[in-house]
Formats: sequence, structure tokens, C-alpha cells
Amino acid sequence: MGKTSNSDAPPPRNFKAEQSVLGSILLSPKSIAKITDILTSDAFYDANHKTIYTALLEMWQDGIAIDIITLAEKLYKNNILDEVGGIYYLTELSGNTPTAANILQHALIVKDRHIERQVLHAAQSVIYHITTNAADIYEETTAHQRKLFEITSSVYSTSNYNAKDAAMKSYDSMLKIQSGREGIISSGFESLDEHLNGFYKSDLIVIGARTSIGKTRLMTSMMVTIGMLRNQPIGIISIEMPVEQIVWSMKANWTKIDMRRFRQREPNFTDEENKKILAFYDIFSKSNIYIDDAAYVTIDMLMSKARQFKEAYGIKILFVDYLQRIATTNYHATRHNEISEVSGGLKRIAKELEISVVVLAQLSRKTEERLSKKPILSDLKESGDIEQDADVVLLMHRPAFYNKDFENNEISKSADGVHITKLYVAKNRNGPANETSYLHFYLKYGLFLDKGGIEDNVLLQDIKAPQQLHIEEWEDEDEESPF
Repeated sequence: MGKTSNSDAPPPRNFKAEQSVLGSILLSPKSIAKITDILTSDAFYDANHKTIYTALLEMWQDGIAIDIITLAEKLYKNNILDEVGGIYYLTELSGNTPTAANILQHALIVKDRHIERQVLHAAQSVIYHITTNAADIYEETTAHQRKLFEITSSVYSTSNYNAKDAAMKSYDSMLKIQSGREGIISSGFESLDEHLNGFYKSDLIVIGARTSIGKTRLMTSMMVTIGMLRNQPIGIISIEMPVEQIVWSMKANWTKIDMRRFRQREPNFTDEENKKILAFYDIFSKSNIYIDDAAYVTIDMLMSKARQFKEAYGIKILFVDYLQRIATTNYHATRHNEISEVSGGLKRIAKELEISVVVLAQLSRKTEERLSKKPILSDLKESGDIEQDADVVLLMHRPAFYNKDFENNEISKSADGVHITKLYVAKNRNGPANETSYLHFYLKYGLFLDKGGIEDNVLLQDIKAPQQLHIEEWEDEDEESPF
């Protein structure tokens, strides 16, 4: 007789471990509390064991005393006692289990075999859909990848903590923060970090602004500082700009060369400028920056790309440009519901992958209808649940963009073309909101910096600092709050 093919091999299971778990509960009913958070009825391969464990869970949840007699009575009332082997089999389960001390270890074995069966089933499903052309291959692949991630991320995980465990987890996190080992990364701006303490893992950060205010330039300025100066692994999903334009923007930030010249046929770079450009490419090529510039992205596709970035490169921050360009597959939903699905999906990415997700968002025209042009939270276009899902919402306001008289004022004008930009902390789930960070925006380079940090910033050490900008001279106290 030939070898049994893999397709004919029995699925992974451990009959003895399943018996031991059930027998342990009958020996020591309190031991069930050790495993209910990690073991569901579906984890049992044997149908009779699945039925018995379900009955035991129901009895435990209802506060019914557990022993062989009470369990047999419950199964009898449900007309399934004989199906599972009768009271004889229940007695055998208890009698063949010498101790309940190992219930957790045996439960983990049962769970392991269940996970192996799930992975095997998912793989077989992928093979079936590929070989039969049963459905759209990308949608099926994305769905199965998501399923595999859900399976593997559930291994030994728990969402329940008693007070002691919760206290220890909180204390350990605090120590990691203080030692710099916790998942917190500077935003790239000291003035913003003063309000936020940096970007936290699992947080969704939304940066909202009207068109042409500079939200994409703010993102690339963050990327240069975080990804190149500090060499942190970051991912970018840019639906708005192709990869070469993203790199051009970062190159202008780094080299201090007017970004318009990168698109000229004869830019006539000087020897010094060519050295800066080569130095940029050398450092950029060695950085842990990963870019995806697909022109069409659904929230499911984005989740798949984010998982790939995380698993392959260990990214700590994912930048997304921008929220309203992300599509959904629910073609009959209202735009409000679509945006709600997208924002909820972005938050799930941050939480599941334990990374910071920084997403740009378009503000509505209501901002421009306001006399002051100051943005407020409700200006988030087709806001859906963005405000609710986001942990941090930052709103950008560049007064000189709207006010030509202001733009010509000496307060905001310099030889390098610098505009003050206000970054309002409109929402901060983990700290105070209603704070404002003031940044300098160097128009020629598309570069944002802290308003007073030019001399100390390695990127602009050779740029002449603009004249002192007196913020108090142009703050309008009577204008409405952006919050």
C-alpha cells in the first residue's frame, strides 16, 4: 500500500488532552475558571467532547454545582446524554484523570490543535478559490490573510485581567515609558511633544486641514525626522501622491533646495547642492522607510498592507494620506457610514498591530466660510465616527494662506518665505486638549519646524533664521475657539 497523501491525513487533534480537560473539571469544578478565557467549545475536535464542555460552561455560568450526576442530568434533559456516551463515559472521563493540576497545560494543547486546524482550513480555502476561480482573487486573499492574522494573534492571548494583573501590566508599561522602551515615538516637534508626549502605540492620530494648507508636507517633515534622523521603521500608504513626489518632498526637506527645481529639466545644481542630494539618497536608502503608493486602496487592502509592513519590517508608525481617499467594498452605504467604516478600520489597525497610525484628513469648506478660517472638530469632512475613533485630532491653521494683508505683514514674512502654522490639539484622549503648537513652515522646502528651533535643528543649520515672529501680535482673542 502506498503512502497516505497529505490531503488524506487526519486533521490535528489530541483526544487524550480533550479527555483530560473534561475530567479535570469533573474532579475539580473550580478549575474551569482557569481556562474559560482561552478555550471555547469550538476548540474541541471530538463532537461529544464539544457538547460536554458546552454543558459544563453553561452550568458554571449559571452557578450550578458541577459533578457527574448534575452534568448527566443536564445532558439528559437536553436529550443528548446517550449521544455523548451516557453516564458511563462521564465516569470514565473522571476516573482516567488522576489530577486537575495540569488542566491549563492540557487546555493549551487542545487550543494549539484547534489553531492548527483553523490554519489548515484557511490554506485549503485559498487553494480552492485559486484553482476554481470562485471569487475575486484579491478580495479572497485579503479576507484569508485577515483570517490568518486573527488566528495567529489569538494564540495564548487574553483580554481579561484581574486587579493584580492589570496593576502589574500598568506598572510595567510605566517603567518601559520611563526607560524609553515603551512604544512611544516623538512626533518630530518638541512643541507638539510637550502636549502629547509623543505618539503612542495603538493610537490613531488624525491631522486635519483644508486643501493646500500643508498637511502632506507636515507628514513628510515628520517622516524625515522620525525615519531618517532617528532611523525608526515607518510605513507610508500614499493614495494621494506617487512615491517619487514623496521622496522629492523629503529630499527638499533634507537638502534645503527649492523643491520646484527637482522638476526642472535644467535645475543647474551647484557642486554643493549635488553633494547634498547624494548624501540624502545615501541616508534615505539605508533608512527603514517603506512606501506604498497604490492609487486605489480599500480599508481591507490597507489593513493587509499594514500587516505586511508590521510583520516584514516591524514598523512603529504608519502614515496614511489621506482618509477620505480610502474606499470601502460596501457600495450601498452612505458616505457617512463609509467614513465610519474606514475610521474604525484604522483604529483596529493601530490596536491590533500595536503601532501608531497617523492619517491625514480633509476638512470641509465650512472652515473657509468662517471669518477667522480657524478649523474646529466638526469641520472633519464627512466626519462619521472620526472624532470618536481618533485618540488624537490635530487641526492645522495657516493664517497667511487666507489673509494676503497678513502675508505681507513683517510678522510672517522672511527672506526664506516662512509662514507660522498653528497646530491645534483639538482632541487628546490621553491628556489635555485645547493646546496649540506653533510651527514654522518653509514654503520653498515644504518643511515644518518648531518655531524657535532652527539653530538647533540639524536639517537647517545653514539656513538663516527668520526674524523673531511675535505670535502675540497676531492672536485674535475675540475669535472663536477651534475646540
